[in-house]
Amino acid sequence: MNKRASVMDLVLQPLFVTIVALGIVLLMILSSIYDIQSSTAYEKKFYSADIALLIDSLFALPKDTNLEMEYIFPADFGMTAEHNTVTILPDEGQNFHFTDDSLYNLVTTSFQPSKSATQLLFYKAGNTVGVDNRKTFSPNLDSQYCEYAEPRKLKAIVDYRATIGPTPTLVVTGEALLSARLNPGGETIAKIYINPLSESEQIACLLSREIIEIGINTAIIPVNTQLLAADDPRNMLKGATPALFVDIYGTPDASKAKILQAIKKGVSTYGLA
Repeated sequence: MNKRASVMDLVLQPLFVTIVALGIVLLMILSSIYDIQSSTAYEKKFYSADIALLIDSLFALPKDTNLEMEYIFPADFGMTAEHNTVTILPDEGQNFHFTDDSLYNLVTTSFQPSKSATQLLFYKAGNTVGVDNRKTFSPNLDSQYCEYAEPRKLKAIVDYRATIGPTPTLVVTGEALLSARLNPGGETIAKIYINPLSESEQIACLLSREIIEIGINTAIIPVNTQLLAADDPRNMLKGATPALFVDIYGTPDASKAKILQAIKKGVSTYGLA
């Protein structure tokens, strides 16, 4: 038997062929694992998908739910989230799409790789869904969700020179009415009394949101005007005109300017000017 025949016989042995095949497969598996672990492209794709799906999850929460959550982000990457797309930087990056919701205002931050941007904050507060830097931002989780409806055009005038005190003061007149009064005693709260009109409810919600922003809790209270006493200042709620009576308790005089500014901003947001 010659030596060449012996080598060929060995190579063609089933056991030898099996060992070689398994070795090749093992090398391929190890190579794939190494490529995955060392691939920044894979990591970028993971974070872009994870953040996009998290934004989708915030949109899917009940409307009256507010929350915040921290998210650890690698210092080697940056991020943008705009036009329904999350992109992980640098270079061309990897991206993943999310579905925007017109009921909410989406507020996101864009940044390049940085050691100061490793803690992100995802939040839902009122009508806002957002992503920001945890170290520099804190959302107001008391913010109120307001149902969006195309506002009916109302010819109303906001008195920007008005002041508020113990006597009710008309701040808005015309096709919408708003009167405000300051009560220095009691627990700090703004009670917003409204008549049963959808416009009144929407203006009250926008107004409540602005008052909460300056640190005063609110309560929106529908009123049955037929049960009011003759001398009750809330009688201004009677009629077919959207009307609100804002009664603010336990607030020092120093806060009057902020309260009045919040009231004017709230009614202006509705479209009254």
